[in-house]
Amino acid sequence: MQTGRFSPHAGTKTLTAVFRRNRLRLTPLAGGTVSIALVLFIVSGCSSGINWRGYSYELVHTRSREENKLTLVYFRSWYRVACTEFEENVLKKPELISATTDLNCVALDFDWDRPLADAWDIREAPAVLIVDPEERVLGVATGQITLETLLEIILEAKRAFSERQPAHVPP
Repeated sequence: MQTGRFSPHAGTKTLTAVFRRNRLRLTPLAGGTVSIALVLFIVSGCSSGINWRGYSYELVHTRSREENKLTLVYFRSWYRVACTEFEENVLKKPELISATTDLNCVALDFDWDRPLADAWDIREAPAVLIVDPEERVLGVATGQITLETLLEIILEAKRAFSERQPAHVPP
């Protein structure tokens, strides 16, 4: 067994990883289990009251397009103290949880999802974006994000999105 990295075993999709630092041993067994188990481990700090719709931008954003909703995208790094502090001091606040109930929220790993972060010019974690169903970015915050700043960005994104929507005319 190799330590600190993944090693495929002959003829199977079984991967084994040993994380010495945490004395944690992950042994996913088959086909998609590897990515699910690893992603859940990496973003486990996101277990706040926010209703995370998943850990795949494509899947969550597809849902947002179908439902005509905004997507809140959160980039985090499991090893960054700033991300842990942001999750504890901002993401778990009742005001933020309430403000995100009508959004589809997705938590992404900054390192694993680097191509997506680069496409949006995100250079550090934590970072939060609000994206409309057409993938236009309506708000961005990076680095030391306060509760007030994030609430303001969400409110402004919701306002901008509602102004773009055609007025509903009753039949």
